[in-house]
Amino acid sequence: MSYPGFSDGKFKVLLLTIAAVAALVLLAGCGPSAQPAAPAPSAGPQVDSEEMRVMIAQAVESSAPQSASPDEIRIMVEQAVAKSETGSSGVTADDLEQVVSSAVSEAMAEQQPKMEGGMGPDTMNSAAQEPDSIVLTDVAGRTVEVDLPVERVILGEARQIYIVAALQPGDPFRRIIGWRDDLQRADADTYNKYLELYPEIADIPEFGSPASGEFSVEQAIALDADVLALNLGSLARAEEAGLIDQLAEVGIPVVVVDYRQEPLENTVPSTILLGRLFGQEERAQEIVDFYLQQVNQVYSRIDQIEGEKPLVFLDWAAGIRGSDDCCRTFGRANLGLIIERAGGVNIGSDLIPGWAGTLNPEQIIVSNPDVIIATGSNWYAINADGGFVSMGYFTEPGDSRLALTTLADGRPGWDGLTAVNSGRYHAVWHQFYNSPYHFVALQQFAKWFYPELFADVDPTANFDEFHRRFLPIDYSGTFFISAQE
Repeated sequence: MSYPGFSDGKFKVLLLTIAAVAALVLLAGCGPSAQPAAPAPSAGPQVDSEEMRVMIAQAVESSAPQSASPDEIRIMVEQAVAKSETGSSGVTADDLEQVVSSAVSEAMAEQQPKMEGGMGPDTMNSAAQEPDSIVLTDVAGRTVEVDLPVERVILGEARQIYIVAALQPGDPFRRIIGWRDDLQRADADTYNKYLELYPEIADIPEFGSPASGEFSVEQAIALDADVLALNLGSLARAEEAGLIDQLAEVGIPVVVVDYRQEPLENTVPSTILLGRLFGQEERAQEIVDFYLQQVNQVYSRIDQIEGEKPLVFLDWAAGIRGSDDCCRTFGRANLGLIIERAGGVNIGSDLIPGWAGTLNPEQIIVSNPDVIIATGSNWYAINADGGFVSMGYFTEPGDSRLALTTLADGRPGWDGLTAVNSGRYHAVWHQFYNSPYHFVALQQFAKWFYPELFADVDPTANFDEFHRRFLPIDYSGTFFISAQE
C-alpha cells in the first residue's frame, strides 16, 4: 500500500511512527496506575487535540520529502490536523492509525504538487504536460530558447511584480523563487501591501543586482531557476559582467523586458512576452487592451491642443537625498517623454543629452516653468530623515501635500516661481516611471496641463479599475497630489 507524495519506504516509516505513538497512548491508558474507565461506547481512551497534533507532526516530519521546506511541513501539519477533525469529535486510540494516516496522506497529496513545482491545484493538469521548448524574441531583439510555461522565475528587479501580479493575481508569487530588495527599499508601501496578504514573500531569497556584478549564479543554480527576467536598462552591464553567458552555460535563459527605458513603446510587447512565459496569453492580452484604451484617452485628443504648450520641470525623486537636493530630471525619455505625449514641453528634453541627468538649480529659476511635477515614494528605508514626498498605498494626501510644500519652501528662489504661485506645483508616485501603470501618469499630466480638455478623464477611477480587474490588492492611498487643494 502506498500514498501519493512519498515512497513505500517512507510510508513504512509513517506507519511505524503511528504505531509507536499509538502504543504509547494505549500503555498510558492501561498501565497499573490507570483508573478504571467510565463506560463509553468508544473502543478505547480518547486522544485530545494536542496529542493528535504531536502525532501528526511526527508523522509528517518522518515522511515528507527531503526537499520540503519548514513552511511546507508546517502547512501539511495544519492541513492534516484540520482533516483529522479532532476538535469536533473525539478520536480513540484504536482509531488512531487510520485517522492519522488518512489525514497525513491527504494533506501531503495536496501539498506535493506545490513542493515539486510551486503549483496549486489550478495548474496541476498543465504541470503534467511536458514543457514546450520554443524560441522567443525579447524586447532587446534577442532570441532566447525557453521551456514553457516557466515555473521557477527570478525577477531581476522585484518591482517587476507590478506586472507579474497582474498576470497571475490569484497567487502572484507562486512562480517567484528569487528577486532583488528594491521593492522593500524603493516602494515600501507596495511591499507592505502585498506582505499583508502574502506573508511568505518575506522569505523569498534575495539576489544582488544583475547590473552590478553582485548576482549569484550559484544561488540561481541551487534554486533550479527556469529563467531570469531582466530589465532592459540592466542588459548592457549584465553582458559586460559576463552574467548572460554564465547563465547560458548552466541552462538558465535570460529574457529582457522593459517598463522603464521606453515604457510607452515596450509595455505592450513586454506584457505579451511575460504572458507567454507564464502561460497567461489571454490575460496578457486583456491587460494590453485595457492599457491601450487608457493611453488612447490622451492620444486621441492631443491634436486638439491649440496655442503654446506649458513648460514643465520634472523633479525626479525630489528630496530623496535631503530637502536641499536638486534637480535631477529626465531627458526625452521615460516620464520626460510622457510629459511630451501629454502635451507639455519637458525642460530636460533640450538640456539633458541622455536618458536622465541633473540640472543646475539656477536653470530652474531662469526657465521659470509653468508646471513643476515632483516624484515621490515611501523611501524611508533609503533616507530615514525624510525630506521627500512620500506616496503610495498607505500615504495620506495631507502628508504628501505638506511634504511637497515644505520641499519648495526650502529651495532658494522657488517662492518666486510661476508654477509654485499659480497652483501648478504637483507630485506623482515615482514608480509610475517603472511599471505598466504609467498610463495613470499620462492621464494626470494631461489633466494638469489642459484641465478643460481632459475634464472627463478620471485617472483615479481608471487606476482603481485596473486594481479591481487585474490585481490581488485593492486601490488605496495617494498617487498624485497638488500643493494647492
